[in-house]
Amino acid sequence: MAEDKQESAAKSTTAEEDAKAAQAKAATAAKSNKEPFRIHGVAGGPFSIDGSGFGGSGSVSISGRTLQTTRWRDDNIKGVLPADLEDGDVVIKTAGGELRGQFPSPPLPQVVTTTTVTTAPAAPGTQPVAATGVTPAKAPVK
Repeated sequence: MAEDKQESAAKSTTAEEDAKAAQAKAATAAKSNKEPFRIHGVAGGPFSIDGSGFGGSGSVSISGRTLQTTRWRDDNIKGVLPADLEDGDVVIKTAGGELRGQFPSPPLPQVVTTTTVTTAPAAPGTQPVAATGVTPAKAPVK
């Protein structure tokens, strides 16, 4: 009888560990399905998808429509977008699984920087130079 209780407890622990492992796997899959790539292009023209982990071949679809690809590399995919393409979900299928995102990709946030440069003693009646620029961020902010 004591052996039955021990066996039952062991099965319960294994079931709990399996459930936790399944939850961790699902959480990892959900994180990996967040847009790990950027797609550039407009309907009726060429497109380019920049990212990583695309492998050597696969397929790209937007809103369920498979796109014609002209080049496939591990970090870049090129092809042609249909003229009547509408915004929608992007699915890249590779040997390693599916990557998901949106077309068009959300715009990168703009970072405004202000720099003041002061030279050696300014001549009488002059002001320091100020420059303002807009620089695209390197990664989307989520």
